[in-house]
Amino acid sequence: MNKIREVYYKDHVLLQNSHVIESDSSYKWFKKLLNNYDEITTDVVESLDKDKKNFFDNMLPKLKKQAIGEWELISDQLVVDSGEDPEERQHCSICNTRIRYICSIKNKLNGNELHIGTTCAEHFGFNGDRSIRSLRIEAKRLGRANILNEKFPGIADIKGGWKDKINKFEVIIPNKYEKPYFKLYDRLKKLYNDFLNEDEDENCFDEIEDILNKGKKMLNEMEDYSQKNKDDIYVPNISVGKWLRKNNEYDTLNKLKEDGRYGIGTIHRITKASFVKRILPEINDKIFKKVNAEIVENRGAKYIYKFKSSPNINLVVPYSEIVLNYCYSLFDKPLAVEFSKNKFLNKSKIADVNSYETLLKYLEYKMESKLYYYDFEYDDMFIFNGEYYEYEDLKSILEKFKLYYFNIKKDQFKLSRSFNGKKHSKSDVDELIRGRQYI
Repeated sequence: MNKIREVYYKDHVLLQNSHVIESDSSYKWFKKLLNNYDEITTDVVESLDKDKKNFFDNMLPKLKKQAIGEWELISDQLVVDSGEDPEERQHCSICNTRIRYICSIKNKLNGNELHIGTTCAEHFGFNGDRSIRSLRIEAKRLGRANILNEKFPGIADIKGGWKDKINKFEVIIPNKYEKPYFKLYDRLKKLYNDFLNEDEDENCFDEIEDILNKGKKMLNEMEDYSQKNKDDIYVPNISVGKWLRKNNEYDTLNKLKEDGRYGIGTIHRITKASFVKRILPEINDKIFKKVNAEIVENRGAKYIYKFKSSPNINLVVPYSEIVLNYCYSLFDKPLAVEFSKNKFLNKSKIADVNSYETLLKYLEYKMESKLYYYDFEYDDMFIFNGEYYEYEDLKSILEKFKLYYFNIKKDQFKLSRSFNGKKHSKSDVDELIRGRQYI
């Protein structure tokens, strides 16, 4: 994060005329600096001591914001046209350039008035709808925030980024680390706000320091945990956590944070493509090998696989379907569902046209009827049974036939009675074929 270690001319003039630098004695040195320099450059800031550099790094943006909030446009003369003659125009109180259109602004706390151009008015975004009381309260809070920052440099940023740090690790941090860390944050936030609101005094500084030290120690412990487990495929990484949040899968995320690892109730729910690919070797070894099959690749949240007895047929099955039934094997637990080629096939579909072609050739060989015509693009086929031509959905028939092909339900699959589609004449079929040739 780049720190702003200078005061631009516009900001310089505005700060000089604002109440906020008069409201707290701790700003006395800063006011003197503004009076001694027309413009405070980076070189000037670099010449200051450590505490004053800390002020520029962490408090100056807040001080500027407070100063801007003190000013409002004078409502009865929002913009005044000073005329076309450049020589008659006055200078902007902030940027010193000649201005035609004048905006008069007034400080709601000290009564100072400045006459500025519309460009400067837009630059600062002056807003007159905030009450003097709220500005005074904010000024007081800002002064106490400066006390905190002097004691604990950058504490506002530390508090603001406390929870985000837990999402910077390579793995999802379990609750046993996260919950105590967030509990510290809640206490730090309360002490911080109570001090700004004068509900706490400087006696709380020891506790704040203790919280900050404990927070650093916990972050180191979480970093050690992350480094130790980042290569363990059963420990969810941070990309899975982001994916779960994106898909509103908070029940699964919370379960993973509670367990720290994938388990029987969660692993099938992680259908993120990169995870499905990452765990492929484990799924192959502990599940697919049990039915003499092998995964070829993953396509998103699906696996392309083949049985070793039929290497010319590629099948596709959803990762979640297979893992839901057989995840017990991944964790060396007794199976709830026995391994079965039949169960695999019932969850699977043919993966590609080449595999469909292989099945179709075998189907044609086994049919009592004659395959007259087929078209994968239109997903249809016509079978001649000696009397008429019968229409069937091509891929649907082949999906059913794959069970026969893999010798799963051979006795139940009766080819001569499997076709009962709409009947056509030869001339109708030939006309359909000719029509497709011209499309």
